[in-house]
Amino acid sequence: MPALLLYAPTASAGGVCGRAAGTNAITIHVLGHGWHTGIVVRAADVTAGVWPEAADFPDATFLEVGWGDRAFYQAREPTLGMVLRASFGSASVLHVVGVEGPPERFFSGAEIVDVALSRAGLDALIRFIAGSVARGAHARAPALGAGRYGRSAFYAATGTYSLLNTCNTWIGEALEAAGCQVNPSMATTAEGLLSQVRRLGAPR
Repeated sequence: MPALLLYAPTASAGGVCGRAAGTNAITIHVLGHGWHTGIVVRAADVTAGVWPEAADFPDATFLEVGWGDRAFYQAREPTLGMVLRASFGSASVLHVVGVEGPPERFFSGAEIVDVALSRAGLDALIRFIAGSVARGAHARAPALGAGRYGRSAFYAATGTYSLLNTCNTWIGEALEAAGCQVNPSMATTAEGLLSQVRRLGAPR
C-alpha cells in the first residue's frame, strides 16, 4: 500500500480537506513553481486580525505565501555558498504576494492545483501561516523588504530551513494543519508535495 495512504495527519481544529469538504467548501490553490511551491488564498477569506501582515496588501484579491531560506530567497543572484549554508540549517523568511485578479492569469507559468477546505480547515491554515511570522515585540511584523515579483514583501519567519525542512515541507505542514492528508516528511521536494496534493484536489 502506498505510504501516503498509511499516513495519519495531525488532527486540525475540525478541518476537512478535499472532496469531503462538501458544497460549502472554500477553494485554495497550491502552486508549483518548478523547485518551489506556494499557497494561494482569497484575501476576502482571511478573517480580519488573525494574520496581521495580510493588511499590508489592501488591494489584493488573492495572497500567495511561500517560506524559505532567508539569504537564498531574498538574493537576486543566489550563490553556491548560500545553497550550501541553507542545506545545513539557516534562518527563514515568509514571502507574501498580493495578487489582483485570478491566480491563473498572474501565475500563468505555474502548475495550479485547486484544493477544497472546510471553513475550519481554512481558519487552521491561516493560523498556521500567521504563526510562521516572527514578530518579536511587534503586533504586526515590519516587512524586511520587497519580494521577488509583483506587489510582494518578505517577513522574518519562524523555523530553520534545511535539506529536510524545505519550502515544500512548510507547505505540506500548512496543508496538514488544515486537515489535509499530506505527509510533510515526504514533501521535501516540489514533486514530493505536488504528487500528494494532486490526489486531494483538482489539477488545472
